[in-house]
Amino acid sequence: MAALFLKIKDFYAKNATQDKIGNFTEKMIRSSATQSAKLKTRAAETRALVPWACEICEELLDPADNYEAGIRFVMRYLLESYKCLTRDSFQPRHFQDMCFKFLMQYHALEIIAPEYTWFLKPKFHSMAELALSTDNPSMNWVYRDEECGGTLARLGRSRGSVQTPWSVSSKALHKFAAEFAVPVFE
Repeated sequence: MAALFLKIKDFYAKNATQDKIGNFTEKMIRSSATQSAKLKTRAAETRALVPWACEICEELLDPADNYEAGIRFVMRYLLESYKCLTRDSFQPRHFQDMCFKFLMQYHALEIIAPEYTWFLKPKFHSMAELALSTDNPSMNWVYRDEECGGTLARLGRSRGSVQTPWSVSSKALHKFAAEFAVPVFE
């Protein structure tokens, strides 16, 4: 884990990554007999790790092995999907092509891999819907809002406090509403 985290930190330094994970422990990777491993990080941190994951797959996986080559393609397609999401480089058709190639290759891995290693997730349906629309998904990121909500929920659950999730959420919403005007769309 420590060696892997050093590789991640090196990647961050080379690429001036903004959304970094602070540490990397075994507890951050959840796995059980009925579930595949899952990295527990925030969405922006996970998105920032996609180029690194592609890089490490290219470095460590054997292109002559069909299974490992399939993983490399999954990562390439995912990376290509993410690359075209900036405001300046969004290309709806390319995004759609890469998303569907990613989903088809991922499904192929689901078929040939051991049980619980690869399986289509419900969020992939959202990804397909985003790919079919012509809107740039990065124009609608909600990660910071979700993170704020998670922080508020943790505050509401703090031990030894009379605060509840409801009271913390209510106070935050009222303060936000008092400070910002309701957006008007023309």
